[in-house]
Amino acid sequence: MVLSDLLVDTDGSNFAYTMQLIQNVISQENVPIDSDDSGVDLVVLMGSTVNPDFQDQYQSLFEQAVTYLKMMSIPWVSTGALFRPTSTYTRSQLLAFDQASGDATFNGEAWSLSLSGRYNTNADTGIYTQRIPVYNLAGTRQLLNLWVMDSQGGYSCNGNFNGKSCVSASAVSWFQSQAAVNISTSLKQDLMFTSNPLQEFMTLSNSCAFKGNQNQPICCEAFNSGLFNTAWAVGNVEWIVSGSDASNDFSGLYNTINLAMARKSGFSGNTGNLPKGARVVKVNTRAEAIWTSSWVRDFNGNVYKQNTQAEACNRTFDPTTNPNATAPPPPFKAQTQCCSTYNQLADTNAAANRNLQAEQIVIQ
Repeated sequence: MVLSDLLVDTDGSNFAYTMQLIQNVISQENVPIDSDDSGVDLVVLMGSTVNPDFQDQYQSLFEQAVTYLKMMSIPWVSTGALFRPTSTYTRSQLLAFDQASGDATFNGEAWSLSLSGRYNTNADTGIYTQRIPVYNLAGTRQLLNLWVMDSQGGYSCNGNFNGKSCVSASAVSWFQSQAAVNISTSLKQDLMFTSNPLQEFMTLSNSCAFKGNQNQPICCEAFNSGLFNTAWAVGNVEWIVSGSDASNDFSGLYNTINLAMARKSGFSGNTGNLPKGARVVKVNTRAEAIWTSSWVRDFNGNVYKQNTQAEACNRTFDPTTNPNATAPPPPFKAQTQCCSTYNQLADTNAAANRNLQAEQIVIQ
């Protein structure tokens, strides 16, 4: 399960709703539908778990964010948050707080629910960058890899402000070398997570080959580091999941790889115009042939499957963002440059107000 930009802070109502959302989506997903369901096995904390405006209280707020995960003994891994140079703490300190939140001792043996940065072998790739191998229940056979690629959490990509911070070139080289020698049992089943969308999400959006919601331009990485092309060439990645766009939650197949936007989870910050929720990625490892699927679950238990033609890209105006609109928007203009959240928006009329109401399945 992916919880994206929880942005936990001290605002009473926002805090309460965000904590309730974490409990709701996990408890709902833990209700088995068939014999293959094992519930939530891992939570990916994507983007900023703590509101950057409250980084001086990071340790206590992060502890509160993972309280329910610890109660349910669910491990988590963070992809790396937006980091402000004026922060009280360094990124390394923020990671240390994350790891310490999951540390415990059982029968005299130290262990941790926090997998964040635990398998990082080279800080130059970004301290959150790592490969997490996934094994069968017996622990005798590796089934797939989880790749966490650190977007570095800055305010530019190598000095380029025309978009968001990006995965470094050294991280891409590291991934290429690691993927070549750590091939999973089923070649194309690996999952990749990165805080900010790769530029290929913008290309997918322009082609309209997705299902789900897009209500804002893609705030992707300012520089194309080549991560997608490398993943495609290696041939081991089935899904790339990204966050940061509060009003987008679409998914689609691009050059044989599934690209999926995480649903905004937290009630603080830029809340967007979609019901808060979580993206779920299911990997069935019990069948002889491993298969994957993904959907979005919201605060109230609604499930958005994003697998029907009715949910396909539809460029109609969205009355929730433009209540006075009496006609569809101007003809669609392809987005050519990533937008940014740093008061430097690019192509602001691109993909404006695109929305498709996904099919809702109400869980009783």
